[in-house]
Amino acid sequence: MKNIQNSKDIENDFIIELDHKIRSLALKKKKKILITEAWDERALLAAFEVQREGIADIILLGSKDKIMQQAQKLNLDISNMQIVDPKTYNLYDKEKLIEQLVQLRSYKGLTKEEAAKLLENDNYFGCMLVYAGIADAIAGSCICPTGDLIRPALQILNSKKTKSNNIPSLFSIFIFKKSHNLFQKI
Repeated sequence: MKNIQNSKDIENDFIIELDHKIRSLALKKKKKILITEAWDERALLAAFEVQREGIADIILLGSKDKIMQQAQKLNLDISNMQIVDPKTYNLYDKEKLIEQLVQLRSYKGLTKEEAAKLLENDNYFGCMLVYAGIADAIAGSCICPTGDLIRPALQILNSKKTKSNNIPSLFSIFIFKKSHNLFQKI
């Protein structure tokens, strides 16, 4: 029994140490993180906590009405967070995103119409905002399958053109904690 407890203590110490290292690195070089599915309770609570702690500036992606309604329901003051609604995004800037996506995926024969259709998807739209330098990183996949975010990230943020513009490659982390014989994402 003592070995099991020691194992749990080591696991908890590791998670605490990893969390501390990630936070201290983030505080040294504050970034703008774009959160997809920002109307989701878990995403909004996490975004609020990250910004409250000064770890990063947050851009919430989604319907402004849905996000504000959820924030009000959770009693969160998100007035210092930027909300980007793809449906009401500045048409001129959206056209620039479409042109950039066509140029980025030209080797695949992507047309302007296909690019516009892709940008109706929040994950593609969010990845293009990172590519355009409006955000430094994108986080999401609370509701949609992880592949739905990874696919546009690989196509847009892990391209040769992205690397030649000194935009860092992809990074993803999942931390699971074993509890009561179930794994829980923390």
